[in-house]
Amino acid sequence: MRNYFYILLIILGMTDQLKSQENMDSVEHIITNLGLTVNTPYDEFSPIISSDGLVLIFTSTRPILKEDIAKKNQGFENVYISYYNDMTWKWSEAKMLGETINQPGRNNSPIALSNDGQRMLLYRGDPDGNIYESVLNGEQWSEPVKLPEPINSSKHESTASISPDGRTIYFVSNRKGGQGKLDIWLSHQDNTGTWGKAENLGATINTDDNEEGVFIHPDGKTLYFSSMGHNSSGGFDIFKSIFENGSWSTPVTLGNSINTPEDDLFFTLTADGKTGYYSTAYLGNVGSKEGTISKEKTAATDSLVRTILDAQILIEEQIKRVQNAKLVITDLKQEKAQQVIRETQVQLAQMAIEVQKVIKEAQALLVVKEVLVNMGAAGASSDTISITSTGRNNIAAAPIAATMREGGYGKKDIYEISFKNKKTESNLTLFKGVVMDFETLDPIGTDIEISDNDKNEIIANIQSNSVTGKYLISLPAGKNYGITIKKKGYLFFSENFDIPVSEAFKEINKNIQLQKFNVGNTITLKNVFYDQGKATLKPESLSEINQLVNLMNLNINIKIEVASYTDSEGSASSNLTLSQARSQSVLDFLFSAGISKEQVVAKGYGESDPIASNDTEEGRKLNRRTEIKILEQ
Repeated sequence: MRNYFYILLIILGMTDQLKSQENMDSVEHIITNLGLTVNTPYDEFSPIISSDGLVLIFTSTRPILKEDIAKKNQGFENVYISYYNDMTWKWSEAKMLGETINQPGRNNSPIALSNDGQRMLLYRGDPDGNIYESVLNGEQWSEPVKLPEPINSSKHESTASISPDGRTIYFVSNRKGGQGKLDIWLSHQDNTGTWGKAENLGATINTDDNEEGVFIHPDGKTLYFSSMGHNSSGGFDIFKSIFENGSWSTPVTLGNSINTPEDDLFFTLTADGKTGYYSTAYLGNVGSKEGTISKEKTAATDSLVRTILDAQILIEEQIKRVQNAKLVITDLKQEKAQQVIRETQVQLAQMAIEVQKVIKEAQALLVVKEVLVNMGAAGASSDTISITSTGRNNIAAAPIAATMREGGYGKKDIYEISFKNKKTESNLTLFKGVVMDFETLDPIGTDIEISDNDKNEIIANIQSNSVTGKYLISLPAGKNYGITIKKKGYLFFSENFDIPVSEAFKEINKNIQLQKFNVGNTITLKNVFYDQGKATLKPESLSEINQLVNLMNLNINIKIEVASYTDSEGSASSNLTLSQARSQSVLDFLFSAGISKEQVVAKGYGESDPIASNDTEEGRKLNRRTEIKILEQ
């Protein structure tokens, strides 16, 4: 065990030394081939990624029929999936999806994934080429359904992308009325589920040549696409445009370090703006603003640096897991806290195993590095080049001379771009986790409603996965969001995110436990707001209280208590009076909505029963709350 920690300290020390050289030796982005777990000697392209960057779905023409395998012929386009392991920082071996998605004897290609990862759009090789939609039911994708007009037409529709709220689809078509050949269009869905008239994005985006590979970022305003126009450097180049003040900005190229003389297509970007994926047919090296980066198969010394960095990443990630677990434990009853502790202990045990594996790899690679260093002292060979290695969290390492192999594995490969500049980070919040039953901790499928509190309107409806209970919500900055998670037979859960326009990217992991309709159970109404020091309900509270109205209309036999609390600012008597008045304000609204006076009572508790310290503003904010308690059912 002592040796284990000595090695750990050595690795951390080496990493700190590499970090100190970051300003001098790092580059703005790193382009890396995803390797043989994803790429093959055949074509891989059209990568789509989940918002959190943990699921990769892509197209491959690797042969699957015996005769094609024997002759090394390319097969049809089929859909494959790979998962990112955030313990080991590696992509899993890609697996082909079943025949529900990969219909035999035709081309099947994934082209878009909704932000929550529950809807996938596919291209299928119909005679005219069409866009289909599949929904993730538990762990199985449903039979793809052809999207209706005006998205599909008698012309060719090839690629598409889904907006963060799921109500707009951007797509590529060569239909009449465009600016050129293949153009980018969009269609909005109304509250009845009907798709509106197709709208061309106009001459700012579309040219008299071809546009392809459209992708709208989870921030809802940044569009990436490939074009043969806009003075591309050859073939398709990748461009970026931002929707501001009601119009699209002039597209800008992602630069010669990403775009090549060949076709560069299907760019997609994680929600945090740090990691992109695309496919290219270019077999040479890619230059950067600082030094030269190769689209390489990782050399031994590069692997050493990556391994050292990955060891630190593993440790940092697990420290975060423990910190998150501590936050969860403080909010749970004793028996629930004990279960979370047990789950955390299992995670830490798994982490220890993974770190030991990394350390063993590092020890082996240290020997390789020593050999290469000795070779360098005797005179490095002429085919060595300078590279800069990076981990996925963009910690840069010092340049190392290493023999590299140019190009990829096939004509078309999928590459990862790790962006280092903080200017690429997105202004949005990613809210994710698992919805589970409070008593059994079993995952459950639920409906999730996302509201704009300021406008008192629902802007999106999604579901947590029916088998895993997982959910993922992308919330672009600049709105006051109300999140409601509900399921028949359970009390709803609410959360509030008031996100300023300039708010930096944030990822919040939260497992949500829904309580059943049992006497004594309580929920906090996190989207009920009052004027400062008053009992007047703010207008942005209406969406939440309407949820309560619907709940009571569906359960007419229940009786509830509306309980309000304050912080400890002011006198105890004034706080008691204020809390009673606030509870009564909620009751008055319920009565005006037709709820019987026999179903509800109001109670103010003042500054009693705090759930957080009153010594901080954050604690006082948590203590100022309104709760619902089931009295009878």
